[in-house]
Amino acid sequence: MSGTINKAFVLGFTGNDPKSRDIGNGDTAVSVSVATKETWQDSAGEKKERTTWHSVVSYNQRINEVFNKHVRKGDLIAVEGQMQTREIDRDGQKQKVTEIVLPKFRGELTLLPRKDREPS
Repeated sequence: MSGTINKAFVLGFTGNDPKSRDIGNGDTAVSVSVATKETWQDSAGEKKERTTWHSVVSYNQRINEVFNKHVRKGDLIAVEGQMQTREIDRDGQKQKVTEIVLPKFRGELTLLPRKDREPS
C-alpha cells in the first residue's frame, strides 16, 4: 500500500479547562482531555458503561485561540487530528503516551451546544 491515512475523530466532553504552554517562537500548544462514553448491555441484560479519556494537543494557533477563548471544562466538543505516540520520562520511568494531535496547519475543532447551557 503506497498511501496511508492517520486520522482521529473524537466527540466528547472536556475534562478540564484547556492548558496552554509556550513552545517557542511565539507559538503555543494547548492540551485538553476529552471523555467519551460507551454503554451496552451484557449477556445478563445488565447495563454497562465505560468512559475513555483522550489526550488532545493542538499546535494550530488559530484553533488554540478558540480553545482559550471559548472552551471550558464540561463543554461538548469534536476534534479531528492525527494519532501520535511519544515517549515521556515520568519519575525516571519511560512511558508511552498516545495523543490526538492537531498539527500546526491542520486539524479541526467544533464547539457543540449543550442542552443544559442553551438559553430558554
